[in-house]
Amino acid sequence: MKNPVVKTNGQAKLAAKQSLAFQQVIMGMRLDETMPSTLKYVNFLSRILPFKKVTFLHVAPYFHQNILPYLGNPITGYPLGGIYANSLWKLDEQQLDDLEKELKATVNNVWQKQPETELNYILSEGSPVEKLIEKANEAAADLVIVGKNADTRRHQINAKNIIRQTTANVLLVPENAEPVLEKILVPFDFSENSIRALKFAVAIKEWMPTPVIVQVLNVYQEPYFAPHTINQSAAKFRKNIESSHREAFDNFFAEKLPEIQKEIHPITLLQGNKNIAYYLMQKAKAYKTDLIIMGAKGHSKLELLLMGSTTERLVNRNNSIPTLVVK
Repeated sequence: MKNPVVKTNGQAKLAAKQSLAFQQVIMGMRLDETMPSTLKYVNFLSRILPFKKVTFLHVAPYFHQNILPYLGNPITGYPLGGIYANSLWKLDEQQLDDLEKELKATVNNVWQKQPETELNYILSEGSPVEKLIEKANEAAADLVIVGKNADTRRHQINAKNIIRQTTANVLLVPENAEPVLEKILVPFDFSENSIRALKFAVAIKEWMPTPVIVQVLNVYQEPYFAPHTINQSAAKFRKNIESSHREAFDNFFAEKLPEIQKEIHPITLLQGNKNIAYYLMQKAKAYKTDLIIMGAKGHSKLELLLMGSTTERLVNRNNSIPTLVVK
């Protein structure tokens, strides 16, 4: 998928539609009680971000009575394929057939199919994380979708590893996510990754048939100063820093991204004694954000591993707001 190109002329909506089209989408399916709501959200999003082909992947994990299911490779997730390869339990043809019927029934009960979207189903055994990464890489997927369960840590670990090990964009969908898109929040740190995410958000805004607010949040640090070295109070100093930073923030968009400056709502926030991800989540909840879009590295093996501390912490902390990690 090409990076979104934002236009302000009469061809903006057509350009936005073309830039948002995903050729290959892979969605990990858990087949539990949370999946219908996740499917409903993804189906809603598929009408905004045109999906050409959607593959629903369900992986039945290997089981061995003497091995705890949560042990495994700390990088790729669990379980370790080598250990589970000699499992005493395997799915037979009847079990696979029953699972396939359940998978298709789960999708058919929720999914409103679009004429231009092809649906595909894959059943497999092994490590859900490793299989999802494997299938995504084989298909050169544009988008990988993962459900996120608020009650367990397992899907947080899975999401983090999937983001690290695939070049695809990754959408994390918390259970019970509402199919609404009125407010998008983009964390912004002036990097190429955050610019890419911002352009993507504005492209969605251009394509949406209803109004969308794109809020761009920059969390900045207060420079160190010794009170006796300046001729002003600490409060006045902070006020001046805040004013200067906001002016610099606005000037950046005026100079570097003038074509989208009028499409966004920039917000600056002074970082306190907590990490940036904490403030991003606090503001996202306060603003009643429907979708967070953030950039991450992902074009080389080294970049994949260096996802970024803010992205990683937000993935770990966020169990309530759908998040799209753009690469």
